[in-house]
Amino acid sequence: MSRNVWVFAIVCVLISGSALASGIEVTPTIGYRFSGDFDHLSFEGTPGELSLDDGEAFGLILGFPVTERVALELRWSQNSTDLDSSFGSIPAPSELDSDTYLVGVLVMFPVKSDVVRPFVNFEIGATQFDVGDHYSTQSGFAYAIGGGSKFLFSDRFGVRVQGSYLSGNIPGGRDVFCDAAGNCFAATSRNSVNQFELTGGFIFRF
Repeated sequence: MSRNVWVFAIVCVLISGSALASGIEVTPTIGYRFSGDFDHLSFEGTPGELSLDDGEAFGLILGFPVTERVALELRWSQNSTDLDSSFGSIPAPSELDSDTYLVGVLVMFPVKSDVVRPFVNFEIGATQFDVGDHYSTQSGFAYAIGGGSKFLFSDRFGVRVQGSYLSGNIPGGRDVFCDAAGNCFAATSRNSVNQFELTGGFIFRF
């Protein structure tokens, strides 16, 4: 687990300490993230792209109720997958670990059921892309739009399922993914890695 994950966890604990009396929700999640692309790259003038394969995703959501239907949320999501290169014989990264840190607002629909609680949410934050193989990491702005439902079986326990459109962005006009020898891929314009993620997890309410 990276240092950034530990920092995120510590911040979450500090924030949650003041919200325990309000009914904080803790939801470990697991799911599946579908493919995306770094499609505005070049290497010494040769254009190409790096494509992300589908892969598992896991993470953690902390929810802090503001009203009966609105909550503030902190989310960390991690995905490890393979990269496919279109650069031919040019050596390129083959793996990717991405950590996404988001803060957002969840709004539940007004329904009569006390068990089923459908919702929509919007989140902003940052994604760190680590391609390994001795290449440098890159970070950029991220946002997510999604929706799903909570199934609350008691005041303390439930299940959450959701789908999210997730976009992680790397600014253009700079070198990215440089190796130890100083060889770099260049972002010829902004790279938006757009992916869809399906996740679920158990809700623990304190």
